[in-house]
Amino acid sequence: DEPHYYLRSIPFFKAENAGARIALLPFLARKIQIDSVFAKNIDGEFGIKQDGNFLALDYLPKTEASSEPFELPLGLKLSNHLPNVNVKNYKLSLLDIQTDKSYYIEGSDLKVSDFILDKKVKFKTKIAVKIYSYYFYAQLIQHSY
Repeated sequence: DEPHYYLRSIPFFKAENAGARIALLPFLARKIQIDSVFAKNIDGEFGIKQDGNFLALDYLPKTEASSEPFELPLGLKLSNHLPNVNVKNYKLSLLDIQTDKSYYIEGSDLKVSDFILDKKVKFKTKIAVKIYSYYFYAQLIQHSY
């Protein structure tokens, strides 16, 4: 029984003034490489059902597993280069739809750079976290993980 979440008219994810920049030289070589992703505001509220799955998954089309690889049109290929991310303001919430309790992280000036899969990533942000009724504030600057 999930009464509270279904009564909301808030979209589960929205972005304002968002975009991406594609590198020109790789594109001329028929490879899509996204150099950067950016947004002024990002707001996401992800409902979690009693079984632990995201509610949004219920609305995605069900597809059959295919052993054939996904192919882009016109012979284009995706690059394995991961883009830098810049977001001015963000808020990402997890909503327990059984209790209507919300847990969120919000902040400003999020920058993710030097992202190398399974090796390192740099984060820089100003952040606030709400867990239950407690708030934690921190500033995360140039940390590599």
